[in-house]
Amino acid sequence: MGEIGASQVLQVASDHEPVGLPMELEMREQTKGRYDSSAGQREGGAWLSRIKLKE
Repeated sequence: MGEIGASQVLQVASDHEPVGLPMELEMREQTKGRYDSSAGQREGGAWLSRIKLKE
């Protein structure tokens, strides 16, 4: 996973629910406890995940 700054948000679009993303962020030593993530489904059926560095 790349490094992002505090003022940046990484958005990832996919065609399926990103159920493993929060768990993956917490399991990796490099990202554990450093990021907040959320996901929502859009009208067209696509899922949008947002990953933000905690301040």
